[in-house]
Parts: sequence; structure tokens; C-alpha cells
Amino acid sequence: VQNLIYYIASAYRTPDFGIWERGNKINNGKTEINASSVGMAKAALQALDGFNLFGKNASPRAVVHSVADAVSLARATLASLLPRESLSKEVDSALLSVIGFPAFAVGDENLVRKTRDKILAELGGNYGCKRFIWDGHQTAVEDGSRLYYEHTELANFENIESEWPLFFAFLYVDALFSENEANAKHYREKIEKLMVEEHGIMLIPELYYLPPENI
Repeated sequence: VQNLIYYIASAYRTPDFGIWERGNKINNGKTEINASSVGMAKAALQALDGFNLFGKNASPRAVVHSVADAVSLARATLASLLPRESLSKEVDSALLSVIGFPAFAVGDENLVRKTRDKILAELGGNYGCKRFIWDGHQTAVEDGSRLYYEHTELANFENIESEWPLFFAFLYVDALFSENEANAKHYREKIEKLMVEEHGIMLIPELYYLPPENI
């Protein structure tokens, strides 16, 4: 476990495929430094520092530690990236999981507010939030036979990106943590309107997409 902590300590400078496992925006296999990845690693490093693997009163030999410099570097990297997600993504709704529940990785309230406002302004919709601008995933015009996009076709996805109710759930839970009753009520009502019933259970759909005849 201690070695795993040392391993994720380098997340602040390690390009990866991001939370959606697609690399940069055109999904051409190129990795990037992603704020959502850095933020989650930073939160993990902070949560694990001083943690006793065998319980609070167990032997001190079972305590694991994080490198303080790694947390500081992750914090600096995160602050320099936000409200962007990465070099190719102006903003990404995945950042909701970093600025609020479950990571709570950003201590600067102004930066949290700025990032959330940018997500809602540029990605917010009636059925959830878009993942990022020009996201072609599961749109009616996506070529499902390819794992990547040509750079010239990205504009085809403008204004028809799928909307994911999942992000309303993040906003709802975050409002509960901040004890903002008005926001919590707002997002709960939005979620309930989008639910579908299946075998007597109310479910939240994965996403909503624009059908071909409405494009």
C-alpha cells in the first residue's frame, strides 16, 4: 500500500487518458495532464497520510505516509489547470467530482466557484451536463466503427453533445454537503423529472441524446 502511495505521488506530472479513458478531445491515443486525475490523486494522498492500515490503535508499523512535496505539487498543478480540464479540453464536467464530492480537492473557494460556474455555463443542459465541448460520444452522428475522431469533424458535435444526468447527482450531493437547501431541492427535482421506471424502480438514465431528425 505504501508503494502504491509513492506510485500515485507522481500523478501531478503524469499524462494519462483521463476519467473518460479517451485521451485528448479527438481520442487519438495521445495522453494529457488532466485536472480531474490530478485532483483525485491529491485527495487520495491527503486522505491516506498517517492512516493505520490495521486500525487506529494498531502498531505504528502499519501507518502509511504521503510525501508532502507530492501533495504540494499536485495542489499547484491543479491550481494552474483549473477551470480547464486539460490542454485540449476547455472544461469538463468530471471536475465536479474534484471541486466537490467525493474528492473535495480544491481548498480555494473562489476557484471552486469559478470552475463550477464555467461547467454550468458551458456544459449545463436540461437533461444533465455535457461531458465536454464537442464530445461526440453516443451522439446520433458519431461513427461507432472508429475509436477516434478526425480533428475536422469535431465541429459536427457542436450543440448536440449528449447530456448526462449523473452530473445533476454530483451537484445535488455537493449542495447537501454545503447545506445549501435551495440548490439541493433544485437538483433533486431535476433528477426526479428525468427518472424512468423499470420493474417498479426509478432509475437515472445514463444519458440523453438528440435524435437524428432533430439535428
